[in-house]
Amino acid sequence: MTTYTSRSPRASRRLALIGLFSVGLLGVTACTAGESAPTASPEASVTPTPEALATGESAPPTSYEDAMTNSTAAAQEYLRVWAEIEVENPADSSAIDDVAIEQAARHVHELSERQASDGLVATGASSYQVLPESTVGEYSLGETSLPFSAATLVGCFDTSGSNFTHADGSVVQMQPIRSGLIRMVLVYLESEQRWMVKDFIDPDVVEPC
Repeated sequence: MTTYTSRSPRASRRLALIGLFSVGLLGVTACTAGESAPTASPEASVTPTPEALATGESAPPTSYEDAMTNSTAAAQEYLRVWAEIEVENPADSSAIDDVAIEQAARHVHELSERQASDGLVATGASSYQVLPESTVGEYSLGETSLPFSAATLVGCFDTSGSNFTHADGSVVQMQPIRSGLIRMVLVYLESEQRWMVKDFIDPDVVEPC
């Protein structure tokens, strides 16, 4: 039986893989003045709070295949909601709480707060391809445990489709490595009847993919 416990935030080494979600924390700089953004910036008007997908519920997992299918879908939804927050309204990251718990939720709140504070404007989105190295285990909550209720997804996280600009329109210079292996831990919560992302594991050293 595999029991997963909470991980403390590792703010000192947030996402060595720079990209859609960590640009403000790694000392990137603007390009020369006058350089335009590669894609159009969002309108300056106030945008509504992004809404997480309302239909994310699923029956308790009964097999490895079931767990992989539904945990992968939940991971993709987590990234979709995260990207929507960054593009539409980083000042309000509350929607992530509908798809994530613990470290994975805190991670988004912290980075979104930093993005809003720095005045960075995001466009585009990342992609995540789950690899065969992913595993399924059992999640224990107190004295209760459920088979096939924990998944550690290993995948190629590609941020080449995302970009940032400063408030003045100057482009944020990204690091040359835009893809790498990222692990996400997901758990099935019977109380919510859905999979939730619990940990978004940023590596010490980027392993390209």
